Amino acid sequence: MSYNLGPNPVTPVERLFLLNDDQKWEDFIEDCVIELKNKENYKNIIKLGGAGDKGRDICAYLEVNSANENTWDLYQAKYYNSESMNPTNFYPELAKFFDMLISGEYTKPRKYYLCALKIGSTLHDLFMESENFKTHFLDKIEKNNGVFSNYTVKAEINEFKKFVKDFDFTIFHYYLPKSLIAIHSTSPKHWEKFGELPRRGEDPALPISYENFEETYINELLALYNNITKGDFTLDTLAERYKRHLNAQRKVFFMAQGLKRFSRDKIPNAFDDLLKDLLTSIEVILYNFYQNNMEKHTKIIEHANNCNVSNNPLSLRLKSGDLSGCCHHLVNDKKLKWVDDEDL
Repeated sequence: MSYNLGPNPVTPVERLFLLNDDQKWEDFIEDCVIELKNKENYKNIIKLGGAGDKGRDICAYLEVNSANENTWDLYQAKYYNSESMNPTNFYPELAKFFDMLISGEYTKPRKYYLCALKIGSTLHDLFMESENFKTHFLDKIEKNNGVFSNYTVKAEINEFKKFVKDFDFTIFHYYLPKSLIAIHSTSPKHWEKFGELPRRGEDPALPISYENFEETYINELLALYNNITKGDFTLDTLAERYKRHLNAQRKVFFMAQGLKRFSRDKIPNAFDDLLKDLLTSIEVILYNFYQNNMEKHTKIIEHANNCNVSNNPLSLRLKSGDLSGCCHHLVNDKKLKWVDDEDL
């Protein structure tokens, strides 16, 4: 190879290190907590990050309108892109947390999650061994008499030490970028933030009975069959040849329905834009001269299948029948007809 392929694309984890903004980091953590809502059975999620948050960036509540002890989780978002979280920069936050509990500013959470870009090995080991964590923190309090680098314990020091000694340190956990990215990957904001799309799930199964929302494109296909046969078919009297054709069109319609659902959940409005672009391309041949309307239908489907839709992010998750199915969605939305009114 005689030419340079350029730099590798920026990965989602690398992109997090480029945020360089506490607010954007807190917004990202909030997105992640929202994605954990069903798994953790959260009823309400509130972002408080900023001055006066009392060491609570995001609060996730297990009960509606209640913050009783052990009924909420605290997510603390710490953005340091130049250094790892370690006891020196985390213990002031921890001391503030205990002060808030002692003074009754809020109740003890069920879990406390530190969300950071990097965790140093010492702090990692402390999170893994809760009793060692407690002992290490108490030693620092004793050594410094409750004074940390940028925070001084507000409670009476002996009361503070007793509270810490009696506290259950197993509530402390941490999240790092790879785990957070995995959580965030199901968010509708993931494409916006990282330019990554998750895998597309299963499309809706083809129902045996016709659904009400299929009525327009099904009726248009019936009009097509009747137009080319000069017949008067209904769904109940349709000849076998046309039943097979209709069934094939329904399959791709529901395949495109799966793409529509994927767009709704991951990239809102992208499916609508795909239909608009497809219609613009179809209009180039829509009014060509055809021997009959079945030829028109066939040529338009062929043209759609060959359309370049790479400018739409959904192109990364297209399946073989999607663009054919999108033609029927255009018909269903009354943007396209197989049989013009003058041909009826």
